[in-house]
Amino acid sequence: MKNLTRYLNSIGYAELCSAFFPGTPRLTTWQAARPLVYGSRLGNFYRLLLINEPVELVAFTAEERDLLVPLLDRNILQRDRQTVRSCGFSLFMVLGNWLLFETPTPNPTVYYGDDSFGLLTRLRPRAEGRTLDLCSGPGVQSIYCAAKAARVVSVEINPLSAAVAEINRQLNGLENWDILVGDLYAALPSNEPFDHIICNPPLLPFPDELPYPFVGHGGNDGWAVTWRVLEGLPRYLKPDGVAQIIGTTLSDGVEPVIMARLTAWAKANQMDCHLTILSQHPMAPGYEYFDGLAFSSAAMNISPLDEIKERLTQFLVDNHATALISNSLYIQHGTGKVTTLDLFDSTRAHAGLWYV
Repeated sequence: MKNLTRYLNSIGYAELCSAFFPGTPRLTTWQAARPLVYGSRLGNFYRLLLINEPVELVAFTAEERDLLVPLLDRNILQRDRQTVRSCGFSLFMVLGNWLLFETPTPNPTVYYGDDSFGLLTRLRPRAEGRTLDLCSGPGVQSIYCAAKAARVVSVEINPLSAAVAEINRQLNGLENWDILVGDLYAALPSNEPFDHIICNPPLLPFPDELPYPFVGHGGNDGWAVTWRVLEGLPRYLKPDGVAQIIGTTLSDGVEPVIMARLTAWAKANQMDCHLTILSQHPMAPGYEYFDGLAFSSAAMNISPLDEIKERLTQFLVDNHATALISNSLYIQHGTGKVTTLDLFDSTRAHAGLWYV
């Protein structure tokens, strides 16, 4: 793996990846560069490793083909007599680190997306401390934290994502990162607490009974997994530790639907929570996030789009919800108070969910 990444650096592959903003991984954006690099040595690796195009084997030298063997052995690539192709993965550069993940699709399994980057840029791992990364996926947060923390433990319920994380550990040459397969805290071998606990959970509010991609379905309030993470925090977070979670939820335009429950949890567990509201977007047919949620559900080919929109509309009416809000959550042991910083400004246009 070290020889592969060294070679990719030498031909400009990392520089090419770094030309794309890592906070919005989009296949269409990556594909736009195709005419500019096609036919070059860089172009061959770009087509194979980033945009998932098959490349004829004769386009690679014997030495280059040898460099691809580790990815072939791990079923990231496959070859036939004349071509080599990706098995649906992209190798990208995120803040100077290599990241292999599933090429963006409407229903990904090994996920890296806008929310991944939204949490990544907020992380504050403790120097020489221990970080726990829950719902870790292919490991972008763990990779970042491993550069500062003494030890990082990531937990991922999907064995395929964990296997890709193992490859990312090798690509980045990390020795202080343990990758576990399991369901949140149940995967941990001991009750030893952590200095830093982070989580990028499935976070989109969507009716429980409707189909939605597993990596995004956050249940009725968007916090189905987050509530389970919070349940274990008092035990697994050191007295002076911090936790960071990113998410979205619904609102009636005045208050997030999770506020009463979050306030009760904080008081009962003597945990101080700082909730930052980053954006607010209308949730009704014809608006971006409503239509996006409905489309992602329909893409699973279980229910037709019109039916999903109708049921989603009724769900919002039943819950008196008119908006989707995005938030970051910062937690420490304390007195049980919840403070809210609402950065939404209705007079200013908001692009995306994670920044104002």
